[in-house]
Amino acid sequence: MSRTGHTIENPVTGDQVRFLQTAAESNGELLRIEYIVTRRENEPHVPLHFHLLSEERFEVVQGKLGVIIGKEKTKQILQIGESVMIPAGTIHTFWNAGEDALHFITEIKPPGHFQSYWETMFGLARDGKVNAKGFPSLFQLMVIAETADSYTTDLPLSVLKPIIKVVAWMGRQLGYRGRYAQYSD
Repeated sequence: MSRTGHTIENPVTGDQVRFLQTAAESNGELLRIEYIVTRRENEPHVPLHFHLLSEERFEVVQGKLGVIIGKEKTKQILQIGESVMIPAGTIHTFWNAGEDALHFITEIKPPGHFQSYWETMFGLARDGKVNAKGFPSLFQLMVIAETADSYTTDLPLSVLKPIIKVVAWMGRQLGYRGRYAQYSD
């Protein structure tokens, strides 16, 4: 499923991910995707979050990309050709800040399990296993989150990590997995 040029879509949110370079193709060093948001957003759909191990670079190809970055929650609107680097550990989120569809390139170094994260989340949405905002049940989400290197800012990391670990364990006992063969290679 995940190969260069392959596109997956989340039918609930309308978001699309086109794989431009997979982790397997870069010996685990880089994941390069085109992320497409077709709906107009007045605020971020993706919660504020950070990645402990991975840095992300966003570059706008079409439309306007809104980003919030850092503890100060600095807002920026990026235009076509503009980019931003988000170091590991930096709080951030994004949204479609324009009237038209947003296309931006995301590069993730190291990619970790982000590829299977999107494949799983979008696959669950295609199978009707998410809520109206595109998120699966808490147990499923925590099983996925355990390997995704993505943490919300709702709680301190010292509290959040143990909660994820316990709820993910419960989720696995209920049969949830972090990745499914029907969604990922």
